[in-house]
Amino acid sequence: NNNNPHYYWKQLEVIGDRFIMFRFAPVCALLLFCVQDVHAVTCGTGTVYDKETDSCVAESVQRMRRQVSTPSISTLDKDLIFEIGSDQQIGVRSGAGDVQKIDTKQTCSEAIMDAVRVGYIMNREIDQIKDLHRVELDLNLKIANLSESLNEKQAILQSDVDGSIEQLTKDQKDAINDLTTSVNEKLAEASNQTAKQLADQNDAFKKDKLKTENDLKLVKEAVPSFTCGDNIKNGDETDVDCGGAYCQPCAKGKKCAASSDCTGSFCISGTCNTCATVRDGTITIAPGVTASCVGGKTQPTAKQEFLEFDTCGRTGHYPPTSADCQAQWRDAGQEKFSLHTNVQFEGGTQIFEAPVDGTYEWSLWGAQGGTDMQCCQGSGYARPDTGATGGWGGFVQVTQRNVKAGTKFYITVGQRGVDCFDSYTSHNPMKRAKVTCRVGTYNPSGHSYYDGYGFNACGGFNGGGPAICINDPGGSSGGGATDVRMCGMGKGCDVLPGLTKRFVVAGGGGGGSCEGNRDSSCRRGGAGGGLTGGTGQRQCNTGYGGTQSAGGRIEGSTDHGQSRGSLGQGGTGGRNDAGGGGGGYYGGGGARCNSGGGGGSSFVGGTKESGTLVVAKNQQGIRYGEGRVVLRILP
Repeated sequence: NNNNPHYYWKQLEVIGDRFIMFRFAPVCALLLFCVQDVHAVTCGTGTVYDKETDSCVAESVQRMRRQVSTPSISTLDKDLIFEIGSDQQIGVRSGAGDVQKIDTKQTCSEAIMDAVRVGYIMNREIDQIKDLHRVELDLNLKIANLSESLNEKQAILQSDVDGSIEQLTKDQKDAINDLTTSVNEKLAEASNQTAKQLADQNDAFKKDKLKTENDLKLVKEAVPSFTCGDNIKNGDETDVDCGGAYCQPCAKGKKCAASSDCTGSFCISGTCNTCATVRDGTITIAPGVTASCVGGKTQPTAKQEFLEFDTCGRTGHYPPTSADCQAQWRDAGQEKFSLHTNVQFEGGTQIFEAPVDGTYEWSLWGAQGGTDMQCCQGSGYARPDTGATGGWGGFVQVTQRNVKAGTKFYITVGQRGVDCFDSYTSHNPMKRAKVTCRVGTYNPSGHSYYDGYGFNACGGFNGGGPAICINDPGGSSGGGATDVRMCGMGKGCDVLPGLTKRFVVAGGGGGGSCEGNRDSSCRRGGAGGGLTGGTGQRQCNTGYGGTQSAGGRIEGSTDHGQSRGSLGQGGTGGRNDAGGGGGGYYGGGGARCNSGGGGGSSFVGGTKESGTLVVAKNQQGIRYGEGRVVLRILP
C-alpha cells in the first residue's frame, strides 16, 4: 500500500541515511498530515479523489491547501530546512537562502519524497562546497609551504651563486693572468716570426729588384735595336737615341727633361751638364723638384749649400726607418732634401748615389754617450764639464777627390746613449725593467753570470756599449759612432757593407755615471773622437778610449760584467753605476763601477776603394746629442 506511512519512513531512511536526520516531532506532524489526507474512496488508474466533489476525477496535479500545525522541519545543523507555505506548497531552503518550491504531487507522501530528493541534491551541493572549501584550505596551506620552501631554496641558491661568483672572480683573475702571460709569449713569438718574415721579404725584395733591374736592362738593350739606334729622335727620347724611359741616358750637351735623362751630369736649363761647367743655374731633378748651381757647387737650394743626413728623429738603440726619414723630409720641406730623391734605406743605413763626378767634402759628428739625468738634473746635454754627462762625440772633416757618378755611399749616423734610470720609474734596482739589446751590439765580458743576465740600458745605435746597472741604476750606455762606407767608384755593394768598408768614422762618447743617483758622486763619460778616445772619469774602475788598432781597455777584473771595446763596438758598463763605452773605429772600454765609460776613436785613413782623403779636422768631444753627416759637392 503506497499510502502506508511506514513504507515512506523506510524510504526516508534509505534516501537520507547519509545526509538527512529529521527531528522526531516535525516528521511525525508531517506524516500525520499525509495520513489525514487518505480518503476511504479508492480511485482507479489515471484518476484521483477530489474532496470538493467527493468523487474520483481525471488525473491532474492537485495543490495542498491544508495547513499543519508545524510549518517547517530542518536538519540538525540547520543547513537544510523544509517549510510549508501559506499556499500549502512544500519548500526547501538551504541556510538563509531562498526557498525552492515543490509542486505537490497527487499525494502528500510523493511531495515529501520530491522535497527529500531536492534536499538530497542541495545537501550534496553543500558538501561539495565544503569539500571545495577544504581543498581551498589545503591548497593555500600547500602554497604557503611551497613558498616557504622556495624561499629557503632561493636563499641556498643565492648563497651558492655568491660563492660561485667569488670563485669565478678568482678563477677569472687567474685566467686573466694566464692569458696575459700567454699573450705576451705569443706576442714575443709573433715578433720573432714577423722579424723573420720581414727578413725573408727583404731578401725576396732584393732578388725581385735585381731581377727587375736585369729585365729593365734587357728591355733597354732590346729597345735600341728598334728606336734607340735609328738616329732619329722619336718616342719619349729627349735627344737623338737617348733619354726617356727606355734609351740610355744622354751625355753632356744633349737635351734633357730631368736629371734622370743624363749620365754623370744634371739637367740644367734643359741640357745635360755640371755645375762646375755652368757655375750658376737651376737643376731639374725631376718634374717639380729642383736644385741649384752656385759658384760651381751643387746645392739643394741657392741658400743651403750642403746635403744633410741625420737620425731622422730617432735616439737610443733602434735605428731610423725609411718612413721616419721620409716624414722628416716632407715636414722640413722638399727643397731642402731635393738631392735626396734617390736615397735608399737598409738596416738603418741611408744609401746615397753620387749624381755627378766631382770632389765630395764629408763632415761627420759622432753621438754623445748617455747622461745620468737624475744626477745632472736634466742639464747635462749642453755642459760637458758638469755632472754625470755622457762624453761628447768626435768630429771629422775630410775631402774625397775624383768621385765618380754612380758611386753609392752607405751612411750610418750614430745615436745617443741611454740613461739606466730612463728604463724604469723607481730608484729601487729590483724594480728596473731589463731590456733586450740586439744581437751583435755588445761585447761579452767572459763572466758567465753577467753575460747571460741582460742589460738595463742598450747602447746608442752604431756601436754604443750597453750598461748592466744591476745593483744601482746610476749608469748609462755609450753613444754610437757615425761613418760612411763604399765598395768602389761608380758602383755600389752587392750586400750591405761591413765595418772594413768604412773610409771615415767619427767616434761616439762614453756613458756617464752617478753613484746611487746622488749629485755628489757624478762621473763624466770619456769624449769620443780623435785618434784615441777619451778616458771616462774615475771613482772606482773606469773605461779607456779606443785607439787606431784596439778597443778601449778596462780596469780591474770582469767580476762586475764590464768588457773592453772592439772594432766598431763599445764595451759593456758593469753592474754598479757604470758607463758603457762609446762606438767608434775602435770602441771605448766599459767602466767597472762608479765611473764613466771610454770614448770611441775616429778614423780618417780612407780605403783603397775611397782613395786618399784630405783631412781637414779630427777633433775630440765636439758633438752633444745625436750624430750627423753633412756633404758638400764641390766643383
